[in-house]
Amino acid sequence: MVIFESRKERNEAIKLVKLYLDYRKTFYAGYQSYYFFRRRIAYALGDNDKKKVRSIFNYFLKSYMIEHEVVRKSHLYLYNPDELDYDVLYQTRRSIEFQ
Repeated sequence: MVIFESRKERNEAIKLVKLYLDYRKTFYAGYQSYYFFRRRIAYALGDNDKKKVRSIFNYFLKSYMIEHEVVRKSHLYLYNPDELDYDVLYQTRRSIEFQ
């Protein structure tokens, strides 16, 4: 079972997805379901192969670029590559927008 043809192809896909998630400012979308990330990763890859998308998502999850939280039996994820405190940034952003 080969998902990617080579490590180089996988690493390029990971870089492309990270660049796309940063470009779309995914951090500010807050905690989202897996479906949200699946759609964005598939769009960035240009390939809707579920195994490739899940492989990249799991890489981000294991490398702590995506945080996992369970809220009322729902699994939610936050894209946070810089490991910033979400609550502080969210409060700052809201106070700037509504002044």
